[in-house]
Amino acid sequence: MKTMIPIAICLILCSNTCNTKEKHYKEFHIIPDNYKGRIVIIFNQIHGKDIDIKGDTLFFRIDSNGILKTKYPKFQESSKGNYFFYSSDLKNKIPEWDPLTNEDQRNGIAIFCRGAGEELINGKMEIIEEYFIGDSSLYHKINR
Repeated sequence: MKTMIPIAICLILCSNTCNTKEKHYKEFHIIPDNYKGRIVIIFNQIHGKDIDIKGDTLFFRIDSNGILKTKYPKFQESSKGNYFFYSSDLKNKIPEWDPLTNEDQRNGIAIFCRGAGEELINGKMEIIEEYFIGDSSLYHKINR
């Protein structure tokens, strides 16, 4: 009987952790019309904006200064995909461009240099995601 109790506890714990499913979302980043430059999303902000969630889609609405402070906690790579749009038209997706491997986007507007991590903001380490939107001239300007 004494050996049955630890086995039962282990089975209960294992079944609870094995049955937890992480929800996966698509991300729609809504960028102000004609905006070019750095975009920063700062997560876990007490006074930040709420994120609209519709079905399996998160809507990140970027402010006109390129910054979004949101209450939303950054999740663990649970995205079904990231999509970028100017605010006036959610039908025309802005493509992502990898300047190291893809030369095709050099003549148009694209998202590039995406990254996520921590950054010191006002003396506090914050979880952020950042990227740039623009053409190849902006890319060369920030990479001098």
